[in-house]
Amino acid sequence: MDPERVPILMGWEDLAEREERAGFHVGDPILLSPDCRIDVVLSLYLCRSSFARLAAETKRNCKDDYCVFFEFLWGRGKAWSEATRDELWDFAACRVSGVMAASAHWPGGCHSIIRIVASSLSSLCR
Repeated sequence: MDPERVPILMGWEDLAEREERAGFHVGDPILLSPDCRIDVVLSLYLCRSSFARLAAETKRNCKDDYCVFFEFLWGRGKAWSEATRDELWDFAACRVSGVMAASAHWPGGCHSIIRIVASSLSSLCR
């Protein structure tokens, strides 16, 4: 990496090594919240759970679904780890009704969202 070509990365010449130590690999998504924060639990899920073993295209599709879901929750003032069963139902209803554009792989996206929310250890029975 040429630090003079990308001055914003000055001091991060070892970024590839840092990512490797943290468990990130080429193609792993790194998602930021609208307030530009990295969620440590979400990052661990994306890099070290069964998600990490998915095919690259499946990861990309799931990541796209996650981003739409997270934006939906953020609009309600909630983080993904605070999602309730009602939010999952509301989100699914919006996607199916066309209020929010559904991806071509929906309802598979619904499964990936339920999976990540369940992994957060938040209670889906609230």
